[in-house]
Amino acid sequence: MSSLKIHVVGDSSVLIAFAAVDRLEILARVFPCIWVPPEVQREVRAADLPPNGRLREALVQGIFLRPVELSAEAEQLAGRYEAVVDRGEAEAIAVAKCMDRPVLIDDLPARRWARAEGVDYLGSLRVLSLGKEAGVILSVRPVAEAMRQEGRFFSRTLLDKFFRMEGE
Repeated sequence: MSSLKIHVVGDSSVLIAFAAVDRLEILARVFPCIWVPPEVQREVRAADLPPNGRLREALVQGIFLRPVELSAEAEQLAGRYEAVVDRGEAEAIAVAKCMDRPVLIDDLPARRWARAEGVDYLGSLRVLSLGKEAGVILSVRPVAEAMRQEGRFFSRTLLDKFFRMEGE
């Protein structure tokens, strides 16, 4: 069981998806470092919900979630991106672009924007797939189903296709 040695930038959508089902260890074991921009940190700190509390604790510990400040270039890009996506997503995509790293993001319009800007992205389901490939989890189904029960907007059709692709 090993990490992929890929450093990524995190948006709150994927971070909260894993925290909501108490499975942050999957992220920690798949990615040695997830950079978290200022607005994403604020989003995580804003809500007094159990998943946000788990994320706040992980940010304080700094073991795999690491705060990152915006460079002048990332700030300029985020300002431009904010016309299309929310501020947290804008910062995450901008930092990922400046650092030449993938971004963890689930929101479909934000994923489309990332792609348009030449930024690779991974969503929650792809992270589960990587976790299975790395031997971190044996099956994607229980975690994906739990995420759906916690409010992730995965359609039944999407999940069924995902499970077939994963051989489950």
